[in-house]
Amino acid sequence: MFIDQHLSETVEHLRSVQLGPINHAIVEAAAITEDRGIVPSTSVGNSASFAVLANKIIVEINLSQPAELEGLHDIYFPGRRPSRVPIPVVTCESRVGFPYVPIDPDKIVAIVVTDEKDSASSIKPPDADTDAIAGHLIRFLEEEVAKGRLDLTLHPLQAGIGTIANSVLSGLASGPFHLRMYSEVLQDSTFDLFDAGKLTFASGSSITLSTACAERVFGNFEKYKEHIVLRPQEISNYPEVIRRLGVMGINTALEFDIYGNVNLDPF
Repeated sequence: MFIDQHLSETVEHLRSVQLGPINHAIVEAAAITEDRGIVPSTSVGNSASFAVLANKIIVEINLSQPAELEGLHDIYFPGRRPSRVPIPVVTCESRVGFPYVPIDPDKIVAIVVTDEKDSASSIKPPDADTDAIAGHLIRFLEEEVAKGRLDLTLHPLQAGIGTIANSVLSGLASGPFHLRMYSEVLQDSTFDLFDAGKLTFASGSSITLSTACAERVFGNFEKYKEHIVLRPQEISNYPEVIRRLGVMGINTALEFDIYGNVNLDPF
């Protein structure tokens, strides 16, 4: 009834048939290519693997999704153990897979057309408290640069979803850094940093924006498209890739001890 598992493990359990099998998968799509591949929407998550592993697929083509999403994705599937090769993601910008989900078209049993916009995120704008947290973080990172442990490009950033992480990340717009992201959910702060000229590239698994930010971003999506890639959740959260890239995580802590053990808020 409940499994507390790492976000990169769900598909691994399905692939090894520890969970499943999947009888039907419902997959939201922005389009279907001439090669009969499924172009995901603003959220990849585990949907690509669900589609590949399912016996039957129902494709939900959402007309509200911008056509410019085609070409944005990088859909890569790790091989099966024990002959799996290393995942070749070596930078945030790496593209190692398909720009669509390659599936057997005979598995598609229905195509449903919808026109439903994404649910808007309900994050609150930055306030004095989150600005203060951002200020502390900027000073800490500046000290790390001064000591030679980092340079102004830092390491790729990961930011948790929610008001505090979003606000603090937005606060980095006032810092001297030139940033990249290797994260999961790209929120308003990602595009605030793009607009401020502080972020050069962002890799994620989904895009979740407030109503105002969504209108700004998707009204001029070509401005951002070449600076973004959306990957399967399994790859965005893959521990080996994260450790090799040296990802720096910014998340909300519920509590921590003097040894550096942290209990995080998963939301």
